[in-house]
Amino acid sequence: MSANSSPNTDAPHILLVGAGALAHSLAHALQAANYALTLQARNPEQLKELAASLPAAPPQLAWEEMLPKAPSIIWLAVKDDAVAELGAQFRQAYGDGPLLVHSSGALPESVLPGAQVAVAYPFQTFSKGRSVRLEQVPFFLRGEEAALKQIRPVVADLTHQVLPFPSEHPLALHLSGVLANNFVTLLAREAFRLLHYSHLPPEVLRPLMEETVAKIFELPPDQAQSGPAKRGDQPTLENHLEWLGKNLPELLPLYQLLTEHIARLHDPQDPHQPQHPTT
Repeated sequence: MSANSSPNTDAPHILLVGAGALAHSLAHALQAANYALTLQARNPEQLKELAASLPAAPPQLAWEEMLPKAPSIIWLAVKDDAVAELGAQFRQAYGDGPLLVHSSGALPESVLPGAQVAVAYPFQTFSKGRSVRLEQVPFFLRGEEAALKQIRPVVADLTHQVLPFPSEHPLALHLSGVLANNFVTLLAREAFRLLHYSHLPPEVLRPLMEETVAKIFELPPDQAQSGPAKRGDQPTLENHLEWLGKNLPELLPLYQLLTEHIARLHDPQDPHQPQHPTT
């Protein structure tokens, strides 16, 4: 949406609550799709920063302030531990009319009060200072059909991938993201620390990490796996453990846990190899 364009008066009015990294991406995408948008957040400085980052600054509400007319959708882009409390507060303030939406992948829609509730979970990582375009980000939706009829068209204006939340083991989706993103980011941090001992910059890991990500989507993960744990290269593993014990002993448990897991996966004689669950 350009700075000169106007919101679509036929589109639902959205009150976006929060001013963190997710709220930044949602606000930009919603404004680009010409939605009537109002911003609200506890932190007034972060709220001003979010509004100033948009091509056309939308209305902003102080934390205790209310809209004169209830919005169509109240979208909570806040931390998981704030969702239930804020949902209750906004439901009490605006009544049963607005659709309450949160974006947590770890919480059901039932943490929000009333019948008009839904989840719109973007399966992506968001960090302050890093812009994320939502067009290719999968959004997983759940809620009663009446609620989904309201939020689905909005989300479809933000992304090409609108998917139903899995009905079986829904938390496994969120857990997969934790492994693939949060844990990988932690391992990268520790890899950067190790390079510091050799006076090398983190950038030398870029080709290795890019090839790793590329091949795990082209080859089965077990085939893509490489390294001394898979090969059973015991002398190298022992050298690693000795070095870590002398220099970074806090990493020993993590190294041992991951090494043992890789070794079990690639030991055909191990009767305790992890198995994929059956349905």
